[in-house]
Amino acid sequence: MQIQVRINEEGALRNQRYAFTDRFTLVSELLQNARRAGAMRIEIHYDATAQVLRVEDDGRGLDDFQK
Repeated sequence: MQIQVRINEEGALRNQRYAFTDRFTLVSELLQNARRAGAMRIEIHYDATAQVLRVEDDGRGLDDFQK
């Protein structure tokens, strides 16, 4: 038996604000995801003027976003 799930990637990313209780939970999840992807380096950049948080890591990433 095979189950296939499809998601709207853009909608899923846009609705992440409802998935986390606060910004600290979001950052913790990003760090945990990087670790699960095998990251040895994680960089966090915050642009206060633009209010943009960018997290970069050297993990292997996702082969299939649906998984």
